[in-house]
Amino acid sequence: MTFNEATIRDHLANDLGVLELGLGLIETEHSLKNAHGTGGRIDILAKDRFGNRVIIEVKRSDASSRQALHELFKYSSLYCAEEGLPYGSVRSILVSTEWNELRVPFADYLRVAEVQCEGFELHVDANGKILKAMKHEPVKLSGPVKCFREQSIFFFTKKDRCESVIRAKAHRTDRRMR
Repeated sequence: MTFNEATIRDHLANDLGVLELGLGLIETEHSLKNAHGTGGRIDILAKDRFGNRVIIEVKRSDASSRQALHELFKYSSLYCAEEGLPYGSVRSILVSTEWNELRVPFADYLRVAEVQCEGFELHVDANGKILKAMKHEPVKLSGPVKCFREQSIFFFTKKDRCESVIRAKAHRTDRRMR
């Protein structure tokens, strides 16, 4: 690969819909400061269609996978503290072109993370342009199930409306996998 993470970040920032419909860019390289000396930069800060902030961390190789989960922990904690937001109003997404070294640690991260998190495997061309984003299904680890403080529950008054929403979501998922 002749491109770096910034190239993928910039392509992704221009087309966040490849991850999720309604995801809107707030800023790339959002700077975080901390009175205790640690800071950093969120690769992509976005907002979902419900108004939740979404921290997107971009990695392009197994070599950088070790720092990915550390950065998600650090950035979500710092961002919530800096903005005075509860963990339930912030989500995170980890995107990577390689998942070999991330599979097990990511599954474990999901069990202890304070913010909801999803993973996506990116397929990119030789210039780092995103061809496809596939949602990463975490490996099954033994241990307790963790519930989040906020859950989305949808109620429908008509069965056909419920079915049309389910079909639309399935269609969007199929489109992302192409």
